[in-house]
Amino acid sequence: MVYRFLSFGAGVQTTALLLTGEYDEVIFADTGGELPETYDYIRQNVIPYCHDRGVRFTTVWKMRQFLGKLWVPDNLYDYCMRKARTPMMKWRWTTRDWKILPIRRYVAKYVLKAKQLDAKDCICVMGISYDEADRVSKEHPPEYTKVYPLVDAKIRREDCKRVILKHGWQVPMKSGCFFCCYANFERLQWLQRVHPELYWKFELMERNFQARRNKPRYYIGAYGTLNELKKKFSLPLDAFTPEPEPQCQIAGYCMV
Repeated sequence: MVYRFLSFGAGVQTTALLLTGEYDEVIFADTGGELPETYDYIRQNVIPYCHDRGVRFTTVWKMRQFLGKLWVPDNLYDYCMRKARTPMMKWRWTTRDWKILPIRRYVAKYVLKAKQLDAKDCICVMGISYDEADRVSKEHPPEYTKVYPLVDAKIRREDCKRVILKHGWQVPMKSGCFFCCYANFERLQWLQRVHPELYWKFELMERNFQARRNKPRYYIGAYGTLNELKKKFSLPLDAFTPEPEPQCQIAGYCMV
């Protein structure tokens, strides 16, 4: 028996894979910090699509112990505020702890153990496109074997967009936490104007980190500090694309 699941990042590549592949399960690792547009896209499109095809859609979280007894989903933003931490470009602890490890733990407990499978028979489909093939890893975790169908078929990110449109779906906006350290200037400016409450929370996270870590000039992302950056926000709202895509060092970097 081979168990095939899609590691779903809610972005362009994994949405194209969802529409063109066959899976036993679709697994989404939720940090609790995605944009409202991403959660709406999953709820309105992805979950009904999986339901209609008899494919299990599973959301996993990093868990924390509450009141010494109950294990509950942890929210990455709340964690950062409690610990006075922020996502970092150099040390990607957020991707490891909130994306990769929750999926590995879920697969180990509810797939391998429950179905009595070996890792070689548990296939994880990764949403990495051909234009980012340098992200392909030859190492496999002990819980599953990773495959990269977009790379193998030489399908690029722009090709994925065409696949999504061909299926009659709207292309999803770039997924990622609203406080992503890889967000570019346009993304942050868009966030401030479209979701001011989330931008305020991002700024609060920055101030909390700077005050408690005693680093008033510390640059959290490539943009510098939000307090300095917001002085440059002057363009009208209609000057922005409705689907801003941050130019990460590598597109879709947080996708697992």
